[in-house]
Amino acid sequence: MIMDGRPLDSNTILVVDDSPTNLAVVVDYLSSEQCRVLTAESAQSAINRLQYVIPDLILLDVMMPEMDGFEVCRRLRQDPRTADILITFVTAKGKLQDKEVGFGAGGDDYLVKPFSMRELVLRVNATLERAGRIREQVEAEQEQRIVEEKRNAVIELAGATSHELNQLLFAIR
Repeated sequence: MIMDGRPLDSNTILVVDDSPTNLAVVVDYLSSEQCRVLTAESAQSAINRLQYVIPDLILLDVMMPEMDGFEVCRRLRQDPRTADILITFVTAKGKLQDKEVGFGAGGDDYLVKPFSMRELVLRVNATLERAGRIREQVEAEQEQRIVEEKRNAVIELAGATSHELNQLLFAIR
């Protein structure tokens, strides 16, 4: 889970579905897979929750009353804090044009109901592995940037010191 933008642990999944039964089934299966599972029963509830917690993955139902999952995804992609969260649509809308809309909205995967729980677990695990690799790459790049900034600071300091010494030596001569 990520609180205030900082990871507390990995494999945190937010499941967004307006059906309490669907939420309960998915939570049961994913919890047994060593995942921390958070839930939201509406689009607005999910958006509100994301003000405090940034998960590794969102399993997002499409057909919800006040705002559909496609619109939720679009909004999340526009917000820099949530733009990089992996999103898998989980929906009964299985037509090609529905999938095109989902991917066009910024979804990373699309799972059509009904599905086997085994398929859900396999897709979630694959997505979380990919998220872990991406996170490691970003951390390595950040570490490299810090090393480069330190090196540049040392070079700049050495240059300034050399200049000051040259001026001092010139004054002594």
